[in-house]
Amino acid sequence: MPHKDPVTAELRYAIMRRDAGCVGPKIGMPEECGSQFGSGGRIILEIDHVNSAGLGKRGPSSKDNCLVLCGWHHRMKTEATKRWRPLLNNYLEKNNG
Repeated sequence: MPHKDPVTAELRYAIMRRDAGCVGPKIGMPEECGSQFGSGGRIILEIDHVNSAGLGKRGPSSKDNCLVLCGWHHRMKTEATKRWRPLLNNYLEKNNG
C-alpha cells in the first residue's frame, strides 16, 4: 500500500537541487559522508523528514520538512535528534525562502 504522503519525484528533485548534496557537513556534523555504517566508502543520499508527526510517524513530505542527508549523517541525526534537529530546522528556514 502506498504511503499517504509520498516524496514525489518532483519534490525529490526540488530538494536535491536546493541542497546539492548532504546537508550534514553544511551544519557542522562531524566526519565525512558515508553509509549508515560509517564515514567514507559508498555514499547514498537520502531524503530525510526532519520533524516527525509524533509516535514514530514521519512528518509531512514538503520542502519545509525534508532535506538531503547521506546514510551516515542520517543515522547521526536519528541517534542524536535533540542535538541535530534544531540545526537542520535552521538550515531549512534559511534555505526555503
